[in-house]
Amino acid sequence: MSEEIVPVSIEILEKEYTIACPASERDGLVESAKMLSERLSQVRDGGKVLSTERMVIITALNLIHEFNERQRKAVREQQAQGEIHRAIESDIRRLREKLGNAIAAHG
Repeated sequence: MSEEIVPVSIEILEKEYTIACPASERDGLVESAKMLSERLSQVRDGGKVLSTERMVIITALNLIHEFNERQRKAVREQQAQGEIHRAIESDIRRLREKLGNAIAAHG
């Protein structure tokens, strides 16, 4: 059974749009539209008179750049965690060996 598709009204730069989306994604769509509208307003209010097309392109580039930076940061953090995990596993192996050797020497 497929999810119900519902019409959702969103506002971007004081213009209303009706978008069809799955009911479970409604809140995410509304939040995304609000964020997009805020970012477009920031670019528009930045002082330079820009066409709507240029504002959208600059805003999209900014959002994609931020998204890519977050992804790169997440990958770096995962790699660092992996290195820490491997170091801990190595330390545990060494401790087990030392413990095993100590037990064998006294057993």
